[in-house]
Amino acid sequence: MMQLKSSGRGIQQEDVWKAADELLLEGQRPTIERIRLRIGRGSPNTISPMLENWFAILGKRINGTAFTQENTPAPPEPVEQAIRHTWTLALEQATKVVNQTVKSQQEENEHARKMLDDDKKAFEHSKQLHEAALQEQEKLLATVTAQLHDTKIILAQRNREYESLNNEAGRLKIQIADLLAENKAQQEAAEQALENVNRLHTKEREGLEVRFRSLELRSVSEIDRARQETKLVQQKLEQSLKAHTQSEQALKNQLEEAYEKQRQLTQVNEIGRLNLKAAQDENHLLAIQFEQYKSQNEQRFQHLEQENETLKGALARQQQNLALQQEMAQLLEKINAITLTSIDKTDKSSLNK
Repeated sequence: MMQLKSSGRGIQQEDVWKAADELLLEGQRPTIERIRLRIGRGSPNTISPMLENWFAILGKRINGTAFTQENTPAPPEPVEQAIRHTWTLALEQATKVVNQTVKSQQEENEHARKMLDDDKKAFEHSKQLHEAALQEQEKLLATVTAQLHDTKIILAQRNREYESLNNEAGRLKIQIADLLAENKAQQEAAEQALENVNRLHTKEREGLEVRFRSLELRSVSEIDRARQETKLVQQKLEQSLKAHTQSEQALKNQLEEAYEKQRQLTQVNEIGRLNLKAAQDENHLLAIQFEQYKSQNEQRFQHLEQENETLKGALARQQQNLALQQEMAQLLEKINAITLTSIDKTDKSSLNK
């Protein structure tokens, strides 16, 4: 055993051992840093060999053989009693720690044994599942073998059907050739009919365009004439209103003069009244003439609307003709699609053959 020596750097062996015992009693592992924190001083180089000496005799201290008369160094007299008391407490605490460690290890061993038993049971269960799966695979293999045999029989039957279909395809090829010839003749007839219809539609459209332009010119001229007549009526009405206004002003002036010279101008007032009546009659006559012009203009507008309706009917017929052309175009597209489908079927039959 190493001899206990005191450090010449201010820290004694007893200080390090005491701090290590206290840490052990607290359930902590004694380390250099923990001892330095507990003592509050000292370098790692100084504490390290003292801590190694403490660990060197820890086992003997736990067994109770560390402090025999032969191998126990005599501690300094001032700390002998404190060291013995501390050592006794450390020994009791270390014994408890060792007992707890042994008990914990036993519990871990028991837990490991249970886990091993569980693994063994799981292995047995997995083995049973594997054997069952193997049996299922053997059954599945037998089923697949039977299905393969049935598939071979079906394949032979399909080959015979394929040969029959090839023969039928040859017969259909001849029918398709006949249909193509018939479709070609029908297409030529349809193209000729479409050309005739287009020719008729072109002539009718040209006639409608000429008539539409004629009606448009007539409508413009009638509208211009009606505007001119309306403008003349408005001018006459404005002149009449202006004359009427002037007459009213003259009458007002005459009335003012009549109030001033009632006796002398009685006859003049009578003449003014007659003039006013004549002006009113003239205004009435102008109103009647305006209503007549208005009625005539309305008749002209009605006539123009009738011509517009006629023109709309012609446009509707033209639209119907255009729709008929579209239907003919769709018919030609369907005929072409049928022809292309027949050609595709012929090509496919040729390839299969």
